[in-house]
Amino acid sequence: MILTSTNVTCIRDSRHGMAGLLISITLDCSFGRPRGTRCERHRVETPTELARMIRFSLDELSRENGHHTFEDLSRELAQARLVSNVLPATGPVAGGGDQGRDFETFRTYLAGSLHFSRGFIGLASPDTVVFACTIQREDVKGKIKDDLTSICTQGTVVQTVYFLCTEPVKISVRHDLQAWATKEFEVALEVLDGPAIARLLSEHDTFWIARTYLHLPADLSPAPPPDHPAAPEWYAQLRDDWTQAHRTVGNVAELMQVAEGLRHATDTRNARADLGSWLRLMEGPASSADIADTQRARYEISRATLRGTGNLRPAEHHTRAFFADVLSLTAPSDLLDAAVPVSVKSNETSGRLRALR
Repeated sequence: MILTSTNVTCIRDSRHGMAGLLISITLDCSFGRPRGTRCERHRVETPTELARMIRFSLDELSRENGHHTFEDLSRELAQARLVSNVLPATGPVAGGGDQGRDFETFRTYLAGSLHFSRGFIGLASPDTVVFACTIQREDVKGKIKDDLTSICTQGTVVQTVYFLCTEPVKISVRHDLQAWATKEFEVALEVLDGPAIARLLSEHDTFWIARTYLHLPADLSPAPPPDHPAAPEWYAQLRDDWTQAHRTVGNVAELMQVAEGLRHATDTRNARADLGSWLRLMEGPASSADIADTQRARYEISRATLRGTGNLRPAEHHTRAFFADVLSLTAPSDLLDAAVPVSVKSNETSGRLRALR
């Protein structure tokens, strides 16, 4: 990785799905631009463009033996879009392995109890649903048949199987597999291939999954869809959920929620009064044991303090700590974020030199 005073260039980082991809951006693309605008280099015009970028990163997982990463990504996506009562599979292969089941549902008596509910209850399934994942590039149809046979001939009785893969699967192949699964095992089979997964991850409320597991830059985050509640409504709900319940950030998903609220308060004059509350919430992950979460929180605090107050001094200790640990960053997206405070410090130094002259 090469970090200079004028650009950030990713020559090769095979560990994070960016092999052979060259990225160059100017450093003064975030803090210095007008509020409410996005960096031209980061801006994605359409959901299709974002889905293509996610598709590329998914494809790289198969080249870098990223099965466990894809499995974690698939589980988060399943909980967000398919069923909420999911239990990861554990156990070494010598001890029986996972029986072809990367994760499956657990029984919950809340399923169907509130038909118009959202969240966990709204997505809970009363059936046994099993999920299998693969990043295999060749003979995906054979892989699906082998895994489905293993799933349906061992363990508990299954009603539905979701198979997630990074490779594209033709519609005709999907239909053949579904007919075969019904005939052989009397189970419903759904196949989510790379393009379908990329499209699901390009949506506003699921992009954090792609950002976490595929290490995509924060500024690629898509805007809420046209039918999404107006900004004041969703923001008020988010603010009430976090500031009135005295909650603390406990995982990456919650960190992303707080970051979204903090950014809205920073960039929206009418919400500027909430800035202090969001900054206090972000202080927790800024001192967490996970260096990636810590760096992300330090970045968000530095950004919000400078853009929201016009003065970086209150967050100077976070900015200094961010720079002290910047060499620990390996993901290209983290280095892109690191470029922003580097630009700010560079601009401040230039201003002081001009003043001395």
